[in-house]
Amino acid sequence: MKLIKFAGFAALLFLSTAFNVKQAKSDWLNGKWWGMKYQVDMAKGWQTELGINTKTNKFTVSYPELDCTGTLELQSMSKNKAVFIEKLPNSSCLSDGYIIITKVDETHISFTCLRENNKRLASYCTLTKI
Repeated sequence: MKLIKFAGFAALLFLSTAFNVKQAKSDWLNGKWWGMKYQVDMAKGWQTELGINTKTNKFTVSYPELDCTGTLELQSMSKNKAVFIEKLPNSSCLSDGYIIITKVDETHISFTCLRENNKRLASYCTLTKI
């Protein structure tokens, strides 16, 4: 009987640890982020805003000056990098960019957008947590 209780306790401990590791792996990205994104082929930049909530899997992106808003579809996430596909429906902005977000430190992330089968740098920025 003691062995069954111990096995049950060990299973619960393992599951709670696995959940905490997964949550800790994505906590670095939670919050609101702001910065100026630069478009390589236009030599121009504009305001970029991200809203990230890994607990609810809600990832939003906005370019207010361009009147473009949309979502980011999570592809993968680790303790310092997240990959998304950018979806900007009903706007004049290009959709389906391959987005790589990398942790710089606790209050900064890099945001890189690739196009043409992820071979061409389209835009980039460093965002600050607000």
